[in-house]
Amino acid sequence: MFNVGEKVLYGTNGICIISDLKEQNFSGVKNTYYVLENSGLQQTIFIPADNTALTSKMRAVLSGEEILEFIRTFPEIQPFEWKEESRKRNEFFKQILSDGDRKNLVRMIKTIYRKKTEQNKSKKKINISDETSFKRAETIIYSEIAAVRNIDYEAVVPFISETRSLCHGPSELKPKKGEPIKIRSPLLFIICSFYSVLGFTSKYPCG
Repeated sequence: MFNVGEKVLYGTNGICIISDLKEQNFSGVKNTYYVLENSGLQQTIFIPADNTALTSKMRAVLSGEEILEFIRTFPEIQPFEWKEESRKRNEFFKQILSDGDRKNLVRMIKTIYRKKTEQNKSKKKINISDETSFKRAETIIYSEIAAVRNIDYEAVVPFISETRSLCHGPSELKPKKGEPIKIRSPLLFIICSFYSVLGFTSKYPCG
């Protein structure tokens, strides 16, 4: 049971705030609904309180310490084996996004990132659906970090950079004193750093 005012993760929508728990009449059927507000996507979501299939997709966010511990596990999280058949791969990624398991989301990010690296070496790109899955997984993880630490979306990279114990990547990924941080994708910065720990090398542009 969740309470009004709580922040939750809902499916692939990322962080939402429960703005209300009220009776609503849709198509002549009255029911009690959780009202979720997602400011990032600017949408309101109504979840029937008695629909366990939908309420099970509402997950409590991690605490501040749990977020730090989660990030510290990144080096040990290994990517999945790449599925060559695009249809099966897309279904696999969609299921991971739907389940919302944080570890598997990071595994998926690393999997796609590794493929991006391979493709980049031959001046190719991954397909649009893989790129979309990558960004959606990235947003889910990244938005939770921002929400839990109560910081702006754009402030997560400086937060990660300042928390030296969280990033053990190569020095060239870190800005010199007085230089602006140039990271195209905040979570990609983390993944680039931790890939160094895992023994991967990459020409993929992290800046």
